[in-house]
Amino acid sequence: MARARKIKRALSGETPRDGEIVAAIGRIVPLGDTLYSPFQRVPCVAYKYRARVQGNKTMRTDFDGYALTPSMIDGPHGAVKLLAWPELDVPEKYCNTPELRQNALDYVAKTPFTIPQTFRPDLTTSPGVRFDHQTAAADATLQRASLFEAVLRPGEEVCALGYYSATEGGLTHEPAEVVPALTIMNGDAAAIQRRLVRRSIGNFIGGVIFIALAVFGMLVLYVNVPLEASEQMSPNRRTWWWEVRLEQLIHRFKPRDPNAWTPTNFTAGRAEGRISVRDREEHPMTATATREGDLVTVTFDRGIAFAVIDTTTKQLTHFELLGTTYTEGAELELLGADERSIEGRITYLGTDARCRIAFNANVKTGDE
Repeated sequence: MARARKIKRALSGETPRDGEIVAAIGRIVPLGDTLYSPFQRVPCVAYKYRARVQGNKTMRTDFDGYALTPSMIDGPHGAVKLLAWPELDVPEKYCNTPELRQNALDYVAKTPFTIPQTFRPDLTTSPGVRFDHQTAAADATLQRASLFEAVLRPGEEVCALGYYSATEGGLTHEPAEVVPALTIMNGDAAAIQRRLVRRSIGNFIGGVIFIALAVFGMLVLYVNVPLEASEQMSPNRRTWWWEVRLEQLIHRFKPRDPNAWTPTNFTAGRAEGRISVRDREEHPMTATATREGDLVTVTFDRGIAFAVIDTTTKQLTHFELLGTTYTEGAELELLGADERSIEGRITYLGTDARCRIAFNANVKTGDE
């Protein structure tokens, strides 16, 4: 959408601003010698080509290259030079006739190619550019190669977007950018603007659909695989609070059967989880319990949290985190309770405190 706005400014005659990405519209005119494309052998101001060989599993580009002759864009509001290699956003032709294939063979036979080096890009900040690359194991016969070529012909209507340098009088690569923004498209500028707007809308709609599908897939996953099951399968995983909130939201619409709750499978005395109170976070590892009648008090890590559980009503009657009571809103999953042990999970999500703890504790009576 931003590129479409820049084209709109150019159509209205706005003067390009130094040091900004701008649009230049008009007809492309060569200032140097006219080029001839390698495969189609047509006159042009810029071209790019590639030869791809299809293997058993991959498509390997054996040869590729591009060239630009010094050029300017002669528009209704003045001329702008093209001072660097632009990305050609123009239709690419599939060259599949015997004549075009022979042209490619002739070009490969007489052209010195270089093997590009990783992390050393071509120096393309120049009005005149030409590079011809090949792979280390290039197939010079090109018998099984797919040939592609894109050309920009002299006099074509174009729209170029790039960094404007007032001192140099044209479009070039912006300083210190690994991937320059300089791009050139052929066709009527107003039509290009409309195409870019449609493309932006399509990308937005596609993004919304992708996000919707991702959210739906995540919901399906969390509906069918309870969070505690994921925690049990990966004991060292870090449970995020948004996961806990999502699980609570799912359970509001799809209440779970207590008989289907996932056991902790912990050994006696073990606890796992997270406790976050304001800026402090703890990760309990042990749980001990004492019984007085129907009430069982579970202590985590010698006092960072306490839970008093009524084993008859299967409710929390008291709950503390780091010395502060948070009973209201705390949720208990009581997985098992008898005279000797108690197992369960406690979840609490408040404004200044949150916790999710799974535990299995031996129970001592008040007389022991």
